Order: sequence, then structure tokens, then C-alpha cells
Amino acid sequence: MAIPANPTPDSTAGKPPRPRRWIPLSLRVFVTILVQIRMKYLDLRGTRVRSASIAELKNVIPHLHVKE
Repeated sequence: MAIPANPTPDSTAGKPPRPRRWIPLSLRVFVTILVQIRMKYLDLRGTRVRSASIAELKNVIPHLHVKE
């Protein structure tokens, strides 16, 4: 393959850098709400699993005292 005699000039030469893209505020708020809902869900699920485990242990070991 032959190298062209007249290389194409760089199209970005002499231009300022493009401005950084901003994520719209509404999208950031929406994602924040989704993250908070997910964290709350995981916390509640963990609480249910923990209380179920404690109940199971109390069934196996009747004299078990657990601080909740």
C-alpha cells in the first residue's frame, strides 16, 4: 500500500478543546434516588435475614440471649 504524497492535515489542529459534557441535573437526581432506594432495600433485606437467623438460633438454642 502506497503512502500518499500529500498527507491530510490534522482536523483538530488550531481548534480549542471541546467543552466537557454535563450530565443533566434531572438525570443525576434520578440516579441518586435509584441508588438510595437500592441501599434502603438492601438494608431492609439484611435486617430480615438477620432477624430470621436470630429466630432460627433461638429455636435451636432456647436459652440464647441476643441484643437486638
